[in-house]
Amino acid sequence: MRQALSRLKGGGLARLAAPARVAGYILSDVVGDDLRVVASGPTAAPIGSRAEAAELLRRRGVWERLPEAVRAHLARSEPAPPPPPEVTNLLIGGNSQSVAAMAGEARAVGWRVRMAEAPLTGDVGEAAAMVARAVAEAAPGMALVWGGETTVNVTGPGLGGRNQELALRVALALAGCEGWVFLSGGTDGRDGPTDAAGGLVDAGSLASMRAAGIEPEAALAANDSYPALAASGDLLLTGATGTNVADLQVALRLPAP
Repeated sequence: MRQALSRLKGGGLARLAAPARVAGYILSDVVGDDLRVVASGPTAAPIGSRAEAAELLRRRGVWERLPEAVRAHLARSEPAPPPPPEVTNLLIGGNSQSVAAMAGEARAVGWRVRMAEAPLTGDVGEAAAMVARAVAEAAPGMALVWGGETTVNVTGPGLGGRNQELALRVALALAGCEGWVFLSGGTDGRDGPTDAAGGLVDAGSLASMRAAGIEPEAALAANDSYPALAASGDLLLTGATGTNVADLQVALRLPAP
């Protein structure tokens, strides 16, 4: 829909620049790095047509709520697209590259590293269960790294974000397990409508929350991860980073003292 409504997206920037030669240097916040999707593809081919965008809006039941100008534009027949201009697109940063960099840094300081075979995507509860199993099964001295973006089905009135909720869910799933640390953060420095990038939890987080008067299970049920992590001192506060390559997660299985 963005591509259908913009002169710049879906290759529009490259077409407007023709006949100049165009090179795109791309930082990807999209899992899988589909260049047609990153920033809605200003220097890449579109992923669909106006008609497909209109049909999607109708299926979602929002077509009649759109401004008349938008509906008229999407309903108008499209001219035959011009030949795509010559473009050189270079992916200079993305989630998978960042995960590899994390793994390299962990190895450099002496950790054995296990990189996830697939990104963390989909329901945050399922992702947390998978992370907790991997941490519980990992040997001491192991670092586990992931990247991706989960989704949260918000049913409560609380404050948080997908990384904060993932961190809280992992802490609850690992209750009773000692010797671990888990971080989940958004690389742009902002997770949901909060000033935190995510959460950094360990085996003592739940006790710290309860000592501060917060029941973590109730906080999770209300999608209220931010106050829970704030109470235990486990918010990941980085400030805005000026870039975005999706989310990153790392778990450390601590060696025996």
